[in-house]
Amino acid sequence: RSCSGSPSLRTHTWQGEETELQRTKVLDALPNLIETLEQEQKAIQSQLADGNLYRTDGLRAAQLAARSLQIEEELTGALERWEALGAT
Repeated sequence: RSCSGSPSLRTHTWQGEETELQRTKVLDALPNLIETLEQEQKAIQSQLADGNLYRTDGLRAAQLAARSLQIEEELTGALERWEALGAT
């Protein structure tokens, strides 16, 4: 009756493989996410560098500044996640 232990072993192995697959997917997706966030942040900073935006559309300037801060937090999180998952 050694079969009684087999389902749990298979489930455990499957869960381990699923976790590894999820880790790999996340690790593979992070460089694209980081690049996208960096590009968006660069575009925002370019718009904010032109002082005219603050004079002509203060609300838009404030929205862009807020988004820039949000991107910084997202970038930090993504980079920390990438490091934690063992990316080199």
